[in-house]
Amino acid sequence: CPTSTSSSSVYTNNSFEYAMPNMFAQEGYNVNSFHFNSESFYNRKVMHSKFGYSKYHCLMDYMPADKYVLDSEVPLNDTVYQYMTEGKFFDFFISYSAHLPYDVIDTRIGGALNKYPELVDENLDRETQIINILAHDTDQFFKNLIERLKEDGLYENTVIIGVADHYAYGYEDKEKLKSVMYHLVENLRKIAILIKPFMEETSNKIFQQLNLK
Repeated sequence: CPTSTSSSSVYTNNSFEYAMPNMFAQEGYNVNSFHFNSESFYNRKVMHSKFGYSKYHCLMDYMPADKYVLDSEVPLNDTVYQYMTEGKFFDFFISYSAHLPYDVIDTRIGGALNKYPELVDENLDRETQIINILAHDTDQFFKNLIERLKEDGLYENTVIIGVADHYAYGYEDKEKLKSVMYHLVENLRKIAILIKPFMEETSNKIFQQLNLK
């Protein structure tokens, strides 16, 4: 799987026949991917097609041109939601609300601050406040999606998986970031110990990823 900008150009001739989107497409699913960036960014139009997605959707094509739309608004957009839930569906949504930077008040951050004034905590530094609010907006994406799926009777037959591909590496307070990462690793280590008696293989994989024995 391409992991860099160069990879997204180098591997355009590969087939990726065993990529999950290709496998779901072979089973008759409607397979789509969604993100706020243009199709040329990371060569997503080409690479996502290779993975098996029938279409890469730039979400800004469906949103009002005069404002930056946050993750939480996506499930509320009727056009996008229709693409996401047509027939048997397999979707890949790449969130953006909580992406860096966190120290510049752009339209994304300004929109989030206006939307969630109750979450502004003056006891925290400005950057931490912003990270918390942006992460909350992505949480609201899941909430809004789940509520709409339930309204349409689709929730019980839908599997939703959330994963992260990187941490908040744009956070300026590197010492605090190191502390957060330490506690994250330590909690994963404890989880691996607790699940070892009944999920030994998974436990071993966690230890391997953490480079621990």
